Amino acid sequence: MLDARGAAELGSIRANGTEFKAEKRVDREMTFGRPATFRLLLKETLLEFYLDDILIECFSLPADANGRIGLIRGTDSRSIGKVKAWRATAAPAKQAGKCE
Repeated sequence: MLDARGAAELGSIRANGTEFKAEKRVDREMTFGRPATFRLLLKETLLEFYLDDILIECFSLPADANGRIGLIRGTDSRSIGKVKAWRATAAPAKQAGKCE
């Protein structure tokens, strides 16, 4: 959960949006753009959350993620927009070479 000043609460929530349990709170005490952009990076069990390209939190999940992300916009219908998602592909393995 985020507030308008960039304070973030991380925790678990049911798939239907109920029973949020905050496990960690972070407040960077910063003013972010209006609208602010967020980026969520996930690799296996490591989750990184960025707000306006500033790392807000890095979190280790208890198990590999299932690939589902939920967004809850609150009472303002304009609070979330222009959502994009993609799956990163693994970079090709580098071949060992000779230095000349």
